[in-house]
Amino acid sequence: MRIIAAISSGILLAASFPSIISPSFHHYGGYLVWVALVPLLLADRELDGRRSFLLGYLQGLVFYMLLLYWIGEITEMTLAARYGAYAALVLYLSIYHGLFNMLRHRLEEAAGLGLLLLPVLWTALEYLRGFFLSGFPWGTLGYAPYHFKGLLKLASLGGVYTLSFLVVAGNVLVYSLFTLRGKGAWRRPLSLALLFVGFIFVAGRLPDALMDQRRPVRLALLQGNVNQSQKWSPHFKNENFVLYGELQKSARGADLIVWPESGATCYFSREPYYAERVKQMVNVSGSWTVIGAPRFQQGKGKLLNHNAALLFAPHRGIVDEYYKMHLVPFGEYVPLSKFLPFGKVVEDLGAGDFTPGEEVAVMKTSRARFSTTICYEVIFPRLVRRFVKGGAEFIVNITNDGWYGRSAMSYQHAMFCVLRAVENGVYLARCANSGISCIISPRGEILAPSGLFERKVVRGTVYPRKRLTFYSRFGDIFAWLMLLISGGFVWLSYRKQ
Repeated sequence: MRIIAAISSGILLAASFPSIISPSFHHYGGYLVWVALVPLLLADRELDGRRSFLLGYLQGLVFYMLLLYWIGEITEMTLAARYGAYAALVLYLSIYHGLFNMLRHRLEEAAGLGLLLLPVLWTALEYLRGFFLSGFPWGTLGYAPYHFKGLLKLASLGGVYTLSFLVVAGNVLVYSLFTLRGKGAWRRPLSLALLFVGFIFVAGRLPDALMDQRRPVRLALLQGNVNQSQKWSPHFKNENFVLYGELQKSARGADLIVWPESGATCYFSREPYYAERVKQMVNVSGSWTVIGAPRFQQGKGKLLNHNAALLFAPHRGIVDEYYKMHLVPFGEYVPLSKFLPFGKVVEDLGAGDFTPGEEVAVMKTSRARFSTTICYEVIFPRLVRRFVKGGAEFIVNITNDGWYGRSAMSYQHAMFCVLRAVENGVYLARCANSGISCIISPRGEILAPSGLFERKVVRGTVYPRKRLTFYSRFGDIFAWLMLLISGGFVWLSYRKQ
């Protein structure tokens, strides 16, 4: 029964997100997540540390297998590479679920605070997963209730981790109602209920993000829907620029036009003909234009290869550029490839050889200042916050999710963008090669979303922010506090033992 409970908990967690269970946006997941941990919590009473770890690890395995199944669908990678990466990631991420299940007993026994420490521990481990070994905060529980607009405001205080804390507190509250035993047992659910109500009260009192209504910025997001099998073919290069030239013309009137990641399939420094063609497109449209393209930069004694976003101004050419800072491990680079014996082998299997950028870039047009994040950089709260704190008044995210077909990946990726907008009180414009392109308001509303694999120009208006949120100013203070509290109590529990 305990194994069934752990598997059920993993399935409920996966169903809380777009996943193999339901690979699109859905609202019922925002409700399931409030009870998804309960089967595991009920099953794991009175187990020793090793068995508790294994039970939590099993829950994690089921969750991530169902959530990240799309990694196995990247047909441009060899079968061994994509399923090897899938297995490695699932096996690694599940460790955090095992640790939670093992450590929660120690905290309950040693601290005397019982269930109150469980949301603290879960939040701490999620935060640790977000930066340890480069970080992969995919599937953070705080994303699941993304359509609860009232609760989302809490993210402007402590980021998505505030919502994770609240979600786990809700699970623990439900669990405590099933375990009422003995005199005074009502105190635990009562204290959790008061904590829960307190968070909801704070959310209701938080002000809305303040926008500068006098400076509207009209955007046009070009979703070219270029087939992945053709995208980098030399024979398709000219057709690619013809396609985007037509979309650029149809987007006339916009203050800012955005192409997706790798919308330009060449190095402009090596093929000036195409650079000149793009300049002419921008001049004719009269709009500032952000274009995703690979870019060479001269480094110390060698040429550096970057995944870049380039800002073109009418009649001026390239006026600013940003180099992607957080690269995809084993996709855009091989970690420690010089030292690992299999590093060269992985590169031969399809991993890129990009160099990460080192500087946050805030681009400036005649209407506003903004920053461009590239692909999965947008899943890192602390990175997006750096752009906003550095002066960005709204965020653009360019990506190419066409690698993953019609899987849940595109929906998950877009869903995570909602929290970046709310955390920083800014509009976020998402331009994807094959979808989902959309504009997200500071309240977390997904506006004018495109469908998957359609050619479309998504239009909308954004407004620059007028002030920083608490989260933009001070960052992950809440998450660090959870990490310190749980770390302190774990240390005390081992010391007592």
